[in-house]
Amino acid sequence: MPSREADDQLALVQLAADPDCAGGANSPEAVRTLWDVCQIPDFRKTMTDAHIRLLKRIWRHLCAPEGRVPADWAADQMAWLDRTEGDIDTLTTRIAHIRTWTYIAHSGGWLENAKHWQERARAIEDRLSDALHDRLTQRFVDRRTAVLSRLKDKDRLDAGVSTGGEVTVEGEYVGRLEGFRFAPDSTATGDDRKALLGAANRALQGEIASRVRALTDSADDAFMLGDDLRLAWRGAAVARIARGTRAIDPAIEVLDSAFLSAADRETMRRRLVAWLDAHIARVLAPLVHLDRAGLSGPARGVAFQLVEALGTVARGPALDQAGRLSRAEREALRALGVRIGAVTLYVPALLKPAAVRLRALLWAAREGAAPRTPPAPGLVTVKAEPDELGFFDAVGYPVVAGRAIRADMLERLDGALRQASRKGPVVLGPALMSLAGLGAEDMARLVVGLGWREVAGETGPSYVPAARRGSRNGAAGSRHEGKNGARKPARRRGTGEAGPFAKLRELELG
Repeated sequence: MPSREADDQLALVQLAADPDCAGGANSPEAVRTLWDVCQIPDFRKTMTDAHIRLLKRIWRHLCAPEGRVPADWAADQMAWLDRTEGDIDTLTTRIAHIRTWTYIAHSGGWLENAKHWQERARAIEDRLSDALHDRLTQRFVDRRTAVLSRLKDKDRLDAGVSTGGEVTVEGEYVGRLEGFRFAPDSTATGDDRKALLGAANRALQGEIASRVRALTDSADDAFMLGDDLRLAWRGAAVARIARGTRAIDPAIEVLDSAFLSAADRETMRRRLVAWLDAHIARVLAPLVHLDRAGLSGPARGVAFQLVEALGTVARGPALDQAGRLSRAEREALRALGVRIGAVTLYVPALLKPAAVRLRALLWAAREGAAPRTPPAPGLVTVKAEPDELGFFDAVGYPVVAGRAIRADMLERLDGALRQASRKGPVVLGPALMSLAGLGAEDMARLVVGLGWREVAGETGPSYVPAARRGSRNGAAGSRHEGKNGARKPARRRGTGEAGPFAKLRELELG
């Protein structure tokens, strides 16, 4: 079967058969111009005599001595199209014609001051398009109103929900189903809106029941916890997490929906609880194992504090329990992934990006606070505002001197400072500053916040321990300062196996 001839070819055939055009195309330039004119598109796709007459007139103007389309004729043509009255078909025809003139205005040199005509054609098309939109909307509303008026007397409605959530009743679009919540069409107001809600309520009962069953039977990969604390199923929010009995056991609140019964809500809640429990157990596995380890004595107290704090505890609050740990208890905690540092107790595995993100969300749910964004992966320190201390602690970035520092890097820095102090007062050189990625001024504040004191030196300031280790901001060991900031061993007391220093030696302070 032969293919349909192209519009420009059909136009050329008809114009070539016209005696006026055939007689005028007597040079290569004239033939080239004729072919260019034949390529003016017919946006109505009808190739009517009116389009052929337009092409012929344009070609004759271009072949005249002036070689351009007259401005007054173009103005008359566009003025005839610049009218917004009429029905949908009339407006559609005018839009097709003005698009033809847009093409003419963009053709090289056919109109003088082409930019003016391009802008005018675009403005006319915009006005016609707005008018067409209004006509279509009004026709849709009128038809929908007529349909809705007939629904009141029908016992059974023909309703459907597309894969994108669009709801139709008796073939008319009435709104969108987002998860289990119905959003009526925004163009409906007053009685129409009430009718839409009534029609949707009658039509969607079966769909909602089917969706509840689908949610219950869905695999875990159909669910997701968003940064707004909402649980989504197949991309649509269906519930939110809120304060529960503990941080790692948040409550789940199913979002409001007029279509869900109490039994449906409970069915959904149980499935979502099962998913969230599994999600927390996977992302925060070390914390869940620590919670279920069945430890006793001081180790149990340390584990309790870590679980409540979502994996990181400042050394001060846990010092009493840590100081009473036996060697076996320390080994048990180490096997569970706990690190007892000089400044903090923390779980390194919980500093990974996915774990930090979930810790941030669980903190927000527990505190009833707006979700906050944790430090980006790879950042070891960020500036912290005074009201952010609790948040940064919860995500594993203890705050020292206005800086939130990742717990493992804080321990590395503290250890490097203590190692350097064995040779005397510590000078903050590039190697130390690179650990925290800070400049000299911020680094000095941080070191002072860790419990070190600045002393004057021949080449600039240096630092010596200023307080006993164990408080949140303390960093000094069990030695005293000597002259010029040098340190000398403290007088030893109670060095027997049962003495306090024997217990301190059992701690992993580094």
